[in-house]
Amino acid sequence: MTDSRSRPRSPSASGPTRQWRRPIPEEHINEHPIPVAAGLAAVAGAALSLVLVFLLILGVWLFAAHGSESTSQVMRAAAAAWLGTQLVPVTIGATTIGLLPWGFLIIPSYVLGKCMHWALKSAQPTKAREYWQTALIFSGLYAVVCGAVSFFASTDTLSTSFIDAIAHGLVLGLIVSVVSVISYAPSRTILWDRLPHSVVTGMRVGLCAFAGLAFVSAALTTASIVIHWSEIKSVVNVMAPGSVDALFLTIATVGYLPTASMWSLSYLVGPGIHLGGKSIVSLTVAHPGALPAFPLFSLLPNSAPSWGQYLIALPIALGAFIYFALPTGHWQPQGEDARGYFSNIVRLVELKALAAAIGMLGAVTWLFMTISSGALGSQLLKFVGPRAPEVAVALMEVCGATALFLLFVPRILLTLVRMWTTRERHTVVADDSEEN
Repeated sequence: MTDSRSRPRSPSASGPTRQWRRPIPEEHINEHPIPVAAGLAAVAGAALSLVLVFLLILGVWLFAAHGSESTSQVMRAAAAAWLGTQLVPVTIGATTIGLLPWGFLIIPSYVLGKCMHWALKSAQPTKAREYWQTALIFSGLYAVVCGAVSFFASTDTLSTSFIDAIAHGLVLGLIVSVVSVISYAPSRTILWDRLPHSVVTGMRVGLCAFAGLAFVSAALTTASIVIHWSEIKSVVNVMAPGSVDALFLTIATVGYLPTASMWSLSYLVGPGIHLGGKSIVSLTVAHPGALPAFPLFSLLPNSAPSWGQYLIALPIALGAFIYFALPTGHWQPQGEDARGYFSNIVRLVELKALAAAIGMLGAVTWLFMTISSGALGSQLLKFVGPRAPEVAVALMEVCGATALFLLFVPRILLTLVRMWTTRERHTVVADDSEEN
Protein backbone atom coordinates (compact mmCIF):
# COMPACT_ATOMS: atom_id res chain seq x y z
CA MET A 1 0.00 0.00 0.00
CA THR A 2 1.08 3.54 -0.72
CA ASP A 3 1.43 5.87 2.21
CA SER A 4 -1.14 8.64 1.83
CA ARG A 5 1.22 11.09 3.45
CA SER A 6 3.68 10.72 0.54
CA ARG A 7 1.10 11.65 -2.09
CA PRO A 8 1.51 15.09 -3.66
CA ARG A 9 -1.05 17.63 -2.59
CA SER A 10 -3.58 18.77 -5.15
CA PRO A 11 -3.52 22.42 -6.20
CA SER A 12 -6.82 23.05 -4.42
CA ALA A 13 -5.38 21.84 -1.14
CA SER A 14 -2.56 24.36 -1.11
CA GLY A 15 -4.76 27.44 -0.95
CA PRO A 16 -7.89 29.16 -2.19
CA THR A 17 -7.23 29.24 -5.94
CA ARG A 18 -10.75 28.58 -7.25
CA GLN A 19 -11.98 31.04 -9.86
CA TRP A 20 -15.69 31.62 -10.33
CA ARG A 21 -15.40 32.18 -14.06
CA ARG A 22 -12.60 32.11 -16.56
CA PRO A 23 -12.28 34.81 -19.21
CA ILE A 24 -12.81 33.65 -22.77
CA PRO A 25 -9.84 34.60 -24.96
CA GLU A 26 -10.85 37.38 -27.32
CA GLU A 27 -8.43 37.66 -30.20
CA HIS A 28 -10.14 40.76 -31.61
CA ILE A 29 -8.99 42.79 -28.58
CA ASN A 30 -5.57 44.23 -29.34
CA GLU A 31 -2.98 44.36 -26.61
CA HIS A 32 -2.03 47.85 -25.41
CA PRO A 33 0.18 49.21 -22.64
CA ILE A 34 -1.62 49.88 -19.38
CA PRO A 35 -1.81 53.70 -19.73
CA VAL A 36 -3.13 53.45 -23.30
CA ALA A 37 -5.72 50.77 -22.48
CA ALA A 38 -6.94 52.58 -19.36
CA GLY A 39 -7.09 55.93 -21.16
CA LEU A 40 -9.02 54.57 -24.14
CA ALA A 41 -11.47 52.81 -21.81
CA ALA A 42 -12.06 55.95 -19.73
CA VAL A 43 -12.71 58.16 -22.77
CA ALA A 44 -14.92 55.52 -24.40
CA GLY A 45 -16.92 55.01 -21.21
CA ALA A 46 -17.53 58.74 -20.84
CA ALA A 47 -18.47 59.13 -24.52
CA LEU A 48 -20.85 56.16 -24.64
CA SER A 49 -22.69 57.05 -21.43
CA LEU A 50 -22.87 60.70 -22.52
CA VAL A 51 -24.45 59.67 -25.84
CA LEU A 52 -27.05 57.53 -24.03
CA VAL A 53 -28.04 60.40 -21.76
CA PHE A 54 -28.09 62.81 -24.70
CA LEU A 55 -30.52 60.56 -26.58
CA LEU A 56 -32.74 60.38 -23.51
CA ILE A 57 -32.74 64.17 -23.06
CA LEU A 58 -33.34 64.65 -26.78
CA GLY A 59 -36.37 62.38 -26.58
CA VAL A 60 -37.73 64.32 -23.64
CA TRP A 61 -37.15 67.60 -25.48
CA LEU A 62 -38.84 66.38 -28.66
CA PHE A 63 -41.92 64.77 -27.15
CA ALA A 64 -42.52 66.88 -24.04
CA ALA A 65 -43.68 70.49 -24.05
CA HIS A 66 -40.70 72.74 -24.83
CA GLY A 67 -40.01 76.25 -25.94
CA SER A 68 -37.49 77.69 -28.35
CA GLU A 69 -34.37 76.02 -26.97
CA SER A 70 -31.50 75.75 -29.39
CA THR A 71 -29.52 72.62 -30.14
CA SER A 72 -26.55 73.90 -28.11
CA GLN A 73 -28.82 74.46 -25.10
CA VAL A 74 -30.17 70.92 -25.39
CA MET A 75 -26.61 69.58 -25.58
CA ARG A 76 -25.61 71.55 -22.49
CA ALA A 77 -28.70 70.25 -20.70
CA ALA A 78 -27.71 66.71 -21.70
CA ALA A 79 -24.19 67.28 -20.34
CA ALA A 80 -25.62 68.55 -17.05
CA ALA A 81 -27.99 65.57 -16.93
CA TRP A 82 -25.06 63.22 -17.60
CA LEU A 83 -23.18 64.68 -14.66
CA GLY A 84 -26.43 64.49 -12.69
CA THR A 85 -26.58 60.73 -13.26
CA GLN A 86 -23.27 60.68 -11.37
CA LEU A 87 -24.91 62.68 -8.56
CA VAL A 88 -23.11 65.94 -9.33
CA PRO A 89 -25.34 68.76 -7.94
CA VAL A 90 -27.01 70.75 -10.72
CA THR A 91 -27.65 74.48 -10.28
CA ILE A 92 -30.66 75.87 -12.15
CA GLY A 93 -30.62 79.64 -11.83
CA ALA A 94 -30.17 80.20 -8.09
CA THR A 95 -31.52 76.77 -7.03
CA THR A 96 -29.19 73.83 -6.43
CA ILE A 97 -30.52 70.30 -6.88
CA GLY A 98 -28.29 67.89 -4.96
CA LEU A 99 -30.80 65.13 -4.19
CA LEU A 100 -30.74 63.38 -7.56
CA PRO A 101 -32.34 60.07 -8.62
CA TRP A 102 -29.41 57.75 -8.18
CA GLY A 103 -31.35 54.96 -9.81
CA PHE A 104 -30.00 56.38 -13.07
CA LEU A 105 -26.47 55.81 -11.78
CA ILE A 106 -26.71 52.41 -13.42
CA ILE A 107 -26.19 54.03 -16.87
CA PRO A 108 -22.60 55.30 -16.39
CA SER A 109 -21.76 52.46 -13.99
CA TYR A 110 -22.69 49.73 -16.47
CA VAL A 111 -20.87 51.40 -19.37
CA LEU A 112 -17.78 52.07 -17.26
CA GLY A 113 -17.76 48.48 -16.01
CA LYS A 114 -17.76 47.11 -19.55
CA CYS A 115 -15.01 49.52 -20.62
CA MET A 116 -12.89 48.68 -17.59
CA HIS A 117 -13.12 44.97 -18.35
CA TRP A 118 -12.00 45.73 -21.91
CA ALA A 119 -9.03 47.65 -20.50
CA LEU A 120 -8.08 44.67 -18.32
CA LYS A 121 -8.28 42.29 -21.27
CA SER A 122 -6.25 44.66 -23.43
CA ALA A 123 -3.58 45.52 -20.86
CA GLN A 124 -3.40 41.95 -19.50
CA PRO A 125 -1.93 42.82 -16.09
CA THR A 126 -0.26 40.00 -14.20
CA LYS A 127 0.71 41.62 -10.90
CA ALA A 128 -1.37 43.28 -8.21
CA ARG A 129 0.45 46.55 -8.76
CA GLU A 130 -0.47 46.51 -12.47
CA TYR A 131 -4.14 45.89 -11.69
CA TRP A 132 -4.30 48.88 -9.34
CA GLN A 133 -2.29 50.98 -11.78
CA THR A 134 -4.91 50.31 -14.45
CA ALA A 135 -7.73 51.21 -12.07
CA LEU A 136 -6.09 54.46 -10.95
CA ILE A 137 -5.28 55.66 -14.47
CA PHE A 138 -8.80 54.78 -15.62
CA SER A 139 -10.42 56.65 -12.71
CA GLY A 140 -8.15 59.68 -12.99
CA LEU A 141 -8.72 60.18 -16.71
CA TYR A 142 -12.46 59.70 -16.31
CA ALA A 143 -12.49 62.38 -13.61
CA VAL A 144 -10.64 64.73 -15.97
CA VAL A 145 -13.29 64.15 -18.66
CA CYS A 146 -16.06 64.88 -16.15
CA GLY A 147 -14.36 68.11 -15.15
CA ALA A 148 -13.95 69.16 -18.77
CA VAL A 149 -17.62 68.48 -19.54
CA SER A 150 -18.66 70.53 -16.51
CA PHE A 151 -16.38 73.42 -17.48
CA PHE A 152 -17.49 73.69 -21.11
CA ALA A 153 -21.21 72.94 -20.59
CA SER A 154 -21.94 75.29 -17.67
CA THR A 155 -23.86 78.51 -18.29
CA ASP A 156 -25.35 81.23 -16.10
CA THR A 157 -28.74 79.49 -16.01
CA LEU A 158 -27.62 75.84 -15.88
CA SER A 159 -24.32 74.80 -14.36
CA THR A 160 -22.47 72.20 -12.34
CA SER A 161 -19.50 72.57 -10.04
CA PHE A 162 -16.15 71.85 -11.68
CA ILE A 163 -14.72 70.48 -8.43
CA ASP A 164 -17.77 68.31 -7.71
CA ALA A 165 -17.65 66.91 -11.24
CA ILE A 166 -14.02 65.85 -10.82
CA ALA A 167 -14.59 64.45 -7.32
CA HIS A 168 -17.71 62.47 -8.26
CA GLY A 169 -16.13 61.19 -11.45
CA LEU A 170 -13.06 60.04 -9.54
CA VAL A 171 -15.10 58.27 -6.85
CA LEU A 172 -17.38 56.59 -9.38
CA GLY A 173 -14.42 55.56 -11.50
CA LEU A 174 -12.62 54.11 -8.49
CA ILE A 175 -15.65 52.16 -7.30
CA VAL A 176 -16.41 50.74 -10.73
CA SER A 177 -12.79 49.96 -11.51
CA VAL A 178 -12.14 48.28 -8.15
CA VAL A 179 -15.28 46.16 -8.52
CA SER A 180 -14.21 45.28 -12.05
CA VAL A 181 -10.74 44.31 -10.90
CA ILE A 182 -12.09 42.12 -8.10
CA SER A 183 -14.68 40.47 -10.38
CA TYR A 184 -12.19 39.90 -13.21
CA ALA A 185 -11.35 36.20 -13.06
CA PRO A 186 -7.51 36.23 -13.20
CA SER A 187 -7.37 38.88 -10.48
CA ARG A 188 -9.15 36.74 -7.88
CA THR A 189 -6.09 34.77 -6.82
CA ILE A 190 -3.82 37.79 -7.20
CA LEU A 191 -5.81 40.30 -5.14
CA TRP A 192 -8.75 38.90 -3.22
CA ASP A 193 -7.11 35.73 -1.90
CA ARG A 194 -4.19 37.66 -0.44
CA LEU A 195 -6.41 39.03 2.29
CA PRO A 196 -6.89 36.95 5.47
CA HIS A 197 -9.78 34.54 5.16
CA SER A 198 -11.43 35.92 8.30
CA VAL A 199 -11.39 39.48 6.90
CA VAL A 200 -12.80 38.39 3.54
CA THR A 201 -15.55 36.41 5.25
CA GLY A 202 -16.37 39.31 7.54
CA MET A 203 -16.63 41.71 4.60
CA ARG A 204 -18.99 39.35 2.81
CA VAL A 205 -21.13 38.96 5.92
CA GLY A 206 -21.31 42.76 6.26
CA LEU A 207 -22.42 43.11 2.64
CA CYS A 208 -25.02 40.37 3.09
CA ALA A 209 -26.32 42.08 6.23
CA PHE A 210 -26.73 45.37 4.40
CA ALA A 211 -28.40 43.60 1.46
CA GLY A 212 -30.92 41.99 3.82
CA LEU A 213 -31.69 45.30 5.49
CA ALA A 214 -32.02 46.99 2.08
CA PHE A 215 -34.48 44.28 1.02
CA VAL A 216 -36.64 44.93 4.09
CA SER A 217 -36.46 48.67 3.39
CA ALA A 218 -37.50 48.12 -0.23
CA ALA A 219 -40.47 46.04 0.97
CA LEU A 220 -41.47 48.87 3.32
CA THR A 221 -41.18 51.37 0.46
CA THR A 222 -43.38 49.18 -1.73
CA ALA A 223 -46.00 48.97 1.02
CA SER A 224 -45.86 52.75 1.44
CA ILE A 225 -46.36 53.24 -2.31
CA VAL A 226 -49.43 51.01 -2.22
CA ILE A 227 -50.86 52.86 0.79
CA HIS A 228 -50.20 56.35 -0.60
CA TRP A 229 -50.91 55.56 -4.25
CA SER A 230 -53.80 58.00 -4.54
CA GLU A 231 -51.64 60.82 -3.13
CA ILE A 232 -48.80 60.02 -5.51
CA LYS A 233 -51.19 59.99 -8.46
CA SER A 234 -52.62 63.36 -7.44
CA VAL A 235 -49.14 64.89 -7.18
CA VAL A 236 -48.20 63.56 -10.63
CA ASN A 237 -51.40 65.02 -12.11
CA VAL A 238 -50.63 68.43 -10.58
CA MET A 239 -46.97 68.49 -11.71
CA ALA A 240 -47.55 66.96 -15.16
CA PRO A 241 -51.13 67.24 -16.41
CA GLY A 242 -50.23 66.02 -19.91
CA SER A 243 -49.80 62.33 -20.68
CA VAL A 244 -46.31 62.72 -22.16
CA ASP A 245 -45.11 64.91 -19.30
CA ALA A 246 -46.61 62.43 -16.82
CA LEU A 247 -44.69 59.61 -18.52
CA PHE A 248 -41.35 61.35 -18.15
CA LEU A 249 -42.17 62.37 -14.56
CA THR A 250 -42.97 58.74 -13.83
CA ILE A 251 -39.60 57.70 -15.25
CA ALA A 252 -37.89 60.27 -13.02
CA THR A 253 -39.87 58.98 -10.05
CA VAL A 254 -38.70 55.43 -10.78
CA GLY A 255 -35.14 56.75 -10.57
CA TYR A 256 -35.94 58.01 -7.07
CA LEU A 257 -37.18 54.61 -5.82
CA PRO A 258 -33.71 53.53 -4.58
CA THR A 259 -33.54 56.86 -2.71
CA ALA A 260 -36.91 56.12 -1.12
CA SER A 261 -35.65 52.68 -0.06
CA MET A 262 -32.65 54.23 1.67
CA TRP A 263 -34.98 56.69 3.41
CA SER A 264 -36.95 53.69 4.66
CA LEU A 265 -33.71 52.13 5.90
CA SER A 266 -32.85 55.26 7.87
CA TYR A 267 -36.42 55.32 9.17
CA LEU A 268 -36.19 51.71 10.38
CA VAL A 269 -32.77 52.14 12.00
CA GLY A 270 -33.90 55.20 13.97
CA PRO A 271 -32.31 58.50 12.86
CA GLY A 272 -35.06 59.12 10.29
CA ILE A 273 -35.26 61.66 7.46
CA HIS A 274 -34.33 65.30 7.93
CA LEU A 275 -36.17 68.05 6.09
CA GLY A 276 -34.18 71.21 6.50
CA GLY A 277 -32.88 72.21 9.91
CA LYS A 278 -35.68 71.32 12.35
CA SER A 279 -38.22 69.12 10.54
CA ILE A 280 -37.69 65.39 10.91
CA VAL A 281 -39.62 62.22 10.23
CA SER A 282 -38.63 59.22 12.37
CA LEU A 283 -40.13 56.38 14.38
CA THR A 284 -40.61 58.64 17.41
CA VAL A 285 -41.07 62.10 15.85
CA ALA A 286 -42.94 63.11 12.70
CA HIS A 287 -43.01 66.81 11.83
CA PRO A 288 -42.70 66.97 8.03
CA GLY A 289 -44.05 70.52 7.86
CA ALA A 290 -45.24 72.16 4.64
CA LEU A 291 -43.69 70.40 1.66
CA PRO A 292 -44.00 71.15 -2.06
CA ALA A 293 -45.69 68.78 -4.48
CA PHE A 294 -43.20 66.02 -5.14
CA PRO A 295 -43.95 62.27 -5.47
CA LEU A 296 -41.18 61.28 -3.09
CA PHE A 297 -42.62 63.38 -0.27
CA SER A 298 -45.97 61.58 -0.55
CA LEU A 299 -44.39 58.49 1.01
CA LEU A 300 -43.48 60.24 4.27
CA PRO A 301 -45.75 59.41 7.24
CA ASN A 302 -47.57 62.27 8.92
CA SER A 303 -47.35 60.81 12.45
CA ALA A 304 -45.08 58.55 14.45
CA PRO A 305 -46.44 54.99 14.84
CA SER A 306 -47.17 53.69 18.32
CA TRP A 307 -45.21 50.53 17.59
CA GLY A 308 -42.15 52.36 16.29
CA GLN A 309 -40.07 51.79 19.41
CA TYR A 310 -40.24 48.03 18.93
CA LEU A 311 -38.49 48.18 15.56
CA ILE A 312 -35.19 48.31 17.44
CA ALA A 313 -35.52 44.53 17.16
CA LEU A 314 -34.61 44.79 13.46
CA PRO A 315 -30.98 45.96 13.88
CA ILE A 316 -30.70 43.60 16.87
CA ALA A 317 -31.75 40.72 14.63
CA LEU A 318 -29.22 41.94 12.06
CA GLY A 319 -26.49 41.80 14.70
CA ALA A 320 -27.55 38.26 15.59
CA PHE A 321 -27.33 37.33 11.91
CA ILE A 322 -23.80 38.73 11.73
CA TYR A 323 -22.78 36.67 14.76
CA PHE A 324 -24.19 33.40 13.45
CA ALA A 325 -22.84 34.02 9.93
CA LEU A 326 -19.27 34.55 11.12
CA PRO A 327 -16.94 31.51 11.17
CA THR A 328 -16.67 31.18 14.95
CA GLY A 329 -16.12 27.42 14.82
CA HIS A 330 -16.38 24.99 17.71
CA TRP A 331 -15.52 26.47 21.10
CA GLN A 332 -15.35 25.02 24.58
CA PRO A 333 -13.93 26.38 27.84
CA GLN A 334 -10.43 25.21 28.61
CA GLY A 335 -7.54 26.21 30.86
CA GLU A 336 -5.69 25.39 34.04
CA ASP A 337 -6.61 28.44 36.11
CA ALA A 338 -8.83 31.52 35.93
CA ARG A 339 -6.34 33.39 33.78
CA GLY A 340 -6.09 30.51 31.34
CA TYR A 341 -9.84 30.12 31.11
CA PHE A 342 -10.57 33.78 30.41
CA SER A 343 -7.71 34.17 27.94
CA ASN A 344 -9.34 31.55 25.71
CA ILE A 345 -12.81 33.07 25.67
CA VAL A 346 -12.41 34.77 22.30
CA ARG A 347 -10.01 34.27 19.44
CA LEU A 348 -8.27 37.09 17.60
CA VAL A 349 -9.47 35.76 14.23
CA GLU A 350 -13.07 36.07 15.41
CA LEU A 351 -12.57 39.69 16.41
CA LYS A 352 -11.00 40.43 13.01
CA ALA A 353 -13.96 38.90 11.20
CA LEU A 354 -16.45 40.78 13.37
CA ALA A 355 -14.62 44.09 12.91
CA ALA A 356 -14.53 43.55 9.13
CA ALA A 357 -18.27 42.78 9.05
CA ILE A 358 -19.29 45.77 11.17
CA GLY A 359 -16.87 48.07 9.33
CA MET A 360 -18.16 46.98 5.91
CA LEU A 361 -21.76 47.38 7.09
CA GLY A 362 -21.06 50.91 8.35
CA ALA A 363 -19.09 51.94 5.26
CA VAL A 364 -21.74 50.75 2.79
CA THR A 365 -24.51 52.30 4.88
CA TRP A 366 -22.67 55.63 4.99
CA LEU A 367 -22.14 55.55 1.22
CA PHE A 368 -25.78 54.86 0.35
CA MET A 369 -27.09 57.35 2.90
CA THR A 370 -24.79 60.01 1.45
CA ILE A 371 -26.03 59.56 -2.10
CA SER A 372 -29.64 59.51 -0.84
CA SER A 373 -29.52 63.01 0.65
CA GLY A 374 -28.90 66.51 -0.63
CA ALA A 375 -30.50 69.80 -1.52
CA LEU A 376 -33.79 70.26 -3.34
CA GLY A 377 -33.86 74.04 -3.07
CA SER A 378 -33.32 76.49 -0.25
CA GLN A 379 -34.58 77.07 3.31
CA LEU A 380 -36.71 74.02 4.22
CA LEU A 381 -35.30 71.97 1.34
CA LYS A 382 -31.67 72.97 1.77
CA PHE A 383 -30.96 69.49 3.11
CA VAL A 384 -33.33 66.59 2.53
CA GLY A 385 -32.73 62.98 3.49
CA PRO A 386 -30.89 60.97 6.14
CA ARG A 387 -27.71 62.16 7.81
CA ALA A 388 -25.21 59.51 6.77
CA PRO A 389 -22.94 59.51 9.88
CA GLU A 390 -25.90 59.21 12.26
CA VAL A 391 -27.38 56.22 10.41
CA ALA A 392 -24.05 54.42 9.99
CA VAL A 393 -23.01 54.91 13.63
CA ALA A 394 -26.43 53.88 14.97
CA LEU A 395 -26.44 50.70 12.89
CA MET A 396 -22.86 49.82 13.80
CA GLU A 397 -23.50 50.40 17.51
CA VAL A 398 -26.61 48.20 17.74
CA CYS A 399 -25.35 45.41 15.45
CA GLY A 400 -21.86 45.43 16.95
CA ALA A 401 -23.14 45.40 20.54
CA THR A 402 -25.51 42.53 19.74
CA ALA A 403 -22.83 40.46 18.04
CA LEU A 404 -20.33 41.09 20.86
CA PHE A 405 -22.95 40.19 23.45
CA LEU A 406 -23.68 36.88 21.73
CA LEU A 407 -19.96 36.24 21.33
CA PHE A 408 -18.82 37.02 24.88
CA VAL A 409 -21.68 36.48 27.34
CA PRO A 410 -22.50 32.80 26.62
CA ARG A 411 -18.80 31.93 26.66
CA ILE A 412 -18.23 33.79 29.91
CA LEU A 413 -21.16 31.95 31.52
CA LEU A 414 -19.93 28.58 30.24
CA THR A 415 -16.43 29.40 31.48
CA LEU A 416 -17.74 30.25 34.96
CA VAL A 417 -19.74 27.02 35.04
CA ARG A 418 -16.71 25.03 33.92
CA MET A 419 -14.49 26.71 36.52
CA TRP A 420 -17.05 25.99 39.25
CA THR A 421 -17.45 22.32 38.32
CA THR A 422 -13.68 21.92 38.03
CA ARG A 423 -13.25 23.56 41.43
CA GLU A 424 -15.72 21.12 43.02
CA ARG A 425 -13.93 18.19 41.39
CA HIS A 426 -10.56 19.39 42.65
CA THR A 427 -12.06 19.83 46.13
CA VAL A 428 -13.40 16.26 46.15
CA VAL A 429 -10.05 14.90 44.97
CA ALA A 430 -8.24 16.87 47.67
CA ASP A 431 -10.61 15.59 50.38
CA ASP A 432 -10.12 12.00 49.22
CA SER A 433 -6.36 12.39 49.32
CA GLU A 434 -6.49 13.81 52.84
CA GLU A 435 -8.63 10.86 54.03
CA ASN A 436 -6.21 8.39 52.54
